[in-house]
Amino acid sequence: MVSPEIASEVHELLLEARPQADDENLARAAEITSSPDLIAHDDLRANVFLAIQRLRKAIADGASASEGEDLLLDAISAAEHWVRGHP
Repeated sequence: MVSPEIASEVHELLLEARPQADDENLARAAEITSSPDLIAHDDLRANVFLAIQRLRKAIADGASASEGEDLLLDAISAAEHWVRGHP
Protein backbone atom coordinates (compact mmCIF):
# COMPACT_ATOMS: atom_id res chain seq x y z
CA MET A 1 0.00 0.00 0.00
CA VAL A 2 1.18 3.50 -0.81
CA SER A 3 2.12 5.58 2.18
CA PRO A 4 -0.50 8.10 3.31
CA GLU A 5 2.12 10.83 2.96
CA ILE A 6 2.31 10.32 -0.81
CA ALA A 7 -1.47 10.52 -1.21
CA SER A 8 -1.54 13.62 1.01
CA GLU A 9 1.26 15.25 -0.97
CA VAL A 10 -0.64 14.73 -4.24
CA HIS A 11 -3.81 16.09 -2.66
CA GLU A 12 -1.99 19.20 -1.44
CA LEU A 13 -0.38 19.73 -4.85
CA LEU A 14 -3.77 19.55 -6.54
CA LEU A 15 -5.29 21.98 -4.04
CA GLU A 16 -2.57 24.47 -5.02
CA ALA A 17 -2.75 23.70 -8.76
CA ARG A 18 -4.33 25.79 -11.47
CA PRO A 19 -5.80 24.31 -14.66
CA GLN A 20 -2.96 25.60 -16.81
CA ALA A 21 -0.49 23.74 -19.02
CA ASP A 22 2.53 25.21 -17.22
CA ASP A 23 1.32 24.62 -13.65
CA GLU A 24 4.18 23.04 -11.68
CA ASN A 25 1.91 21.59 -8.98
CA LEU A 26 -0.20 19.79 -11.57
CA ALA A 27 2.91 18.47 -13.32
CA ARG A 28 4.37 17.22 -10.02
CA ALA A 29 1.10 15.51 -9.04
CA ALA A 30 1.01 13.78 -12.43
CA GLU A 31 4.62 12.68 -12.01
CA ILE A 32 4.00 11.21 -8.56
CA THR A 33 0.85 9.33 -9.53
CA SER A 34 2.52 7.82 -12.58
CA SER A 35 5.59 6.66 -10.65
CA PRO A 36 6.52 3.02 -11.25
CA ASP A 37 7.51 2.83 -7.57
CA LEU A 38 3.83 2.80 -6.62
CA ILE A 39 2.00 -0.48 -6.39
CA ALA A 40 0.64 -1.52 -9.78
CA HIS A 41 -2.90 -2.42 -8.72
CA ASP A 42 -3.75 0.64 -6.63
CA ASP A 43 -7.17 1.63 -7.97
CA LEU A 44 -7.38 4.81 -5.91
CA ARG A 45 -4.03 6.03 -7.22
CA ALA A 46 -5.08 5.06 -10.73
CA ASN A 47 -8.26 7.14 -10.37
CA VAL A 48 -6.19 10.19 -9.42
CA PHE A 49 -3.76 9.58 -12.28
CA LEU A 50 -6.62 9.28 -14.79
CA ALA A 51 -8.35 12.42 -13.46
CA ILE A 52 -5.10 14.37 -13.82
CA GLN A 53 -4.57 13.01 -17.33
CA ARG A 54 -8.12 14.01 -18.35
CA LEU A 55 -7.44 17.51 -17.04
CA ARG A 56 -4.09 17.80 -18.80
CA LYS A 57 -5.56 16.56 -22.10
CA ALA A 58 -8.46 19.01 -21.85
CA ILE A 59 -6.01 21.86 -21.20
CA ALA A 60 -3.92 20.80 -24.21
CA ASP A 61 -7.09 20.65 -26.33
CA GLY A 62 -8.05 24.21 -25.34
CA ALA A 63 -10.66 23.60 -22.64
CA SER A 64 -12.53 26.58 -21.28
CA ALA A 65 -11.62 27.92 -17.84
CA SER A 66 -14.85 26.51 -16.46
CA GLU A 67 -14.19 23.04 -17.86
CA GLY A 68 -10.63 23.14 -16.55
CA GLU A 69 -11.83 24.09 -13.07
CA ASP A 70 -14.41 21.28 -13.10
CA LEU A 71 -11.80 18.72 -14.14
CA LEU A 72 -9.39 20.01 -11.49
CA LEU A 73 -12.12 19.59 -8.88
CA ASP A 74 -12.63 16.01 -10.11
CA ALA A 75 -8.90 15.34 -9.63
CA ILE A 76 -8.98 16.89 -6.15
CA SER A 77 -11.97 14.72 -5.24
CA ALA A 78 -10.19 11.59 -6.48
CA ALA A 79 -7.14 12.55 -4.41
CA GLU A 80 -9.34 13.02 -1.32
CA HIS A 81 -10.65 9.47 -1.80
CA TRP A 82 -7.07 8.23 -2.13
CA VAL A 83 -6.08 9.98 1.11
CA ARG A 84 -9.04 8.42 2.92
CA GLY A 85 -8.36 5.03 1.37
CA HIS A 86 -11.83 4.37 0.02
CA PRO A 87 -13.77 5.18 -3.16
